[in-house]
Amino acid sequence: MNTHAHASGWPFALPGVVAFTLAVSWPALRVVLRPERRRTTWRSLAASTAGALALAVPLGWAQPFGGLDPHTWAMARFELLAGAGPALLAYAVHATEATVPPSPRPRRTRAAAGALVWTAAAYAWQLPPLDALDGAGAQAVRDLTWIVAGVLLWLPALAPGAPYRGPLVAAHLAAVPLGLAMLLTGRPGAGLLMLAADAVMAACTARGRFALPMYRALTPP
Repeated sequence: MNTHAHASGWPFALPGVVAFTLAVSWPALRVVLRPERRRTTWRSLAASTAGALALAVPLGWAQPFGGLDPHTWAMARFELLAGAGPALLAYAVHATEATVPPSPRPRRTRAAAGALVWTAAAYAWQLPPLDALDGAGAQAVRDLTWIVAGVLLWLPALAPGAPYRGPLVAAHLAAVPLGLAMLLTGRPGAGLLMLAADAVMAACTARGRFALPMYRALTPP
């Protein structure tokens, strides 16, 4: 993973501000467009704000700080841009639904496609040759790819009544070899962080009797 992108070291620079504004506005815009079906709730407001911050901080602070290992910070950015941020925004979007919409059959295809895109983005930008790309342009494309992949992964998985969370769990399990490779090739901090994040995400979205309480909290009513 490239750790020398020439991006601003100041927090909340222009990309972060833009991302925060768009992320907070997305659920609200859905309510404005379909007021008869959607409403603004405290859950959607809280989740959209938290998701916007999860995107704005890594976008506005691309360089490691406080002596943090560059590989570890780069992995933290990935987990925020492709994981936590999109997950919170997906929750915020679905939390605006006043009624549970019907579950269309194509959602299964969207869930599987989102998992494939997320897995490809995770591997492509953290392995040669893409991980060696430098410069602000490469950084911007990398970040955008991760955000889009995360949204495609989480939107169908957190939809009310969605039965297709299997692809999300499979995507995070598929990233385990990547975390192990980092752990064994001189990037222990990044590898451990990725393995821990994948384990938490997979466990929190697993179905059945072993599902964690967080899974229920993440599922919109």
